[in-house]
Amino acid sequence: MSIKISDVAKIAGVSPSTVSRALTKPDLVKAQTRKRVLEIVKELSYTPNPFAQGLTTGKTNMIGLITPNLNNTFFAQLAEGCEETMRKNGYHLVIGNSLGDSHLEYELIKTFVKKMVDGIIMAGSLNVKDIVNVLGPQRDLPVTFVNYNVDLDSGYDSVLVDDTLGGRLACQALLEAGAKKMAVITGPPRNPYTKRRYGAFVKELENYHIQLEPDCIVQGDYGSIYSGYEAMSKLLALKEKPDGVFTLNDTLAIGAIKSIHNHGLKIPGEISVVGFDDIPISSYLVPSLTTISSQSYELGKEAAATTITRIKNPYKPPEQIILPVKMVKRESCKSNSN
Repeated sequence: MSIKISDVAKIAGVSPSTVSRALTKPDLVKAQTRKRVLEIVKELSYTPNPFAQGLTTGKTNMIGLITPNLNNTFFAQLAEGCEETMRKNGYHLVIGNSLGDSHLEYELIKTFVKKMVDGIIMAGSLNVKDIVNVLGPQRDLPVTFVNYNVDLDSGYDSVLVDDTLGGRLACQALLEAGAKKMAVITGPPRNPYTKRRYGAFVKELENYHIQLEPDCIVQGDYGSIYSGYEAMSKLLALKEKPDGVFTLNDTLAIGAIKSIHNHGLKIPGEISVVGFDDIPISSYLVPSLTTISSQSYELGKEAAATTITRIKNPYKPPEQIILPVKMVKRESCKSNSN
């Protein structure tokens, strides 16, 4: 039988609200009463219901995280980083997996609001305008955007990786490998880091007076290895095959490498491949993947810390935190000097 707050109150001879205050705002309860309540709580092994507790305190110590695809290792690591920081600070993580569906993200936010979460970490596709619309009267609920370049005037915090630097580094690695005909496998165009990674790559090419041909740009799905395979197969069907490919995440790169193998081509002998994110399996691929490390675990930790800080200091100026990236050189893209 589950123990209720009313059971504790009855034995202690006080009201349920007094029990709640003894647990959440002990300074408002007389020392003798507080001691009695805590003794009974311990004897009965009573665990406060966070939702009921939230009605009294306005806090549930729960933070919601919305991700588009937990099958993508990047977001799984992001969630783990969030959970570690929250646990150390007395918060609990609630995950909503939207499967990349913006309408489902709307519903998840509404559910989080009903559950009275203290804050939301948005790693999905909704932007600031979307969030404001769905929150309505709760628009002051702390929301931290992950990998979105949010205008500080919006009042919201954001944590992102330096995708621009990453795109430039990827381009430089392929040029150093001697690639002459470049190709890119992107994700959905609305995705903010699609724009940043792709844009930086193209701009760096232009610095070397190299144009990326339209048929060398193929869209994939960030959460699908098979889409990377299909996209690479389209590129290999071109009359003039690319000899350098930048996939905007490692999941796409896995599929691309498989396609290249199936077409009987050598990596990096005939085609060099560079990914993005440095998910754990990248170092175990054959050949191992040269990629840009986006520190997804650290990104999660930073997003959680930023959200907790906002919860505790709701009126502080909004922040934008940009985490550095670095090139991880492996076998799929070797420079001419190697």
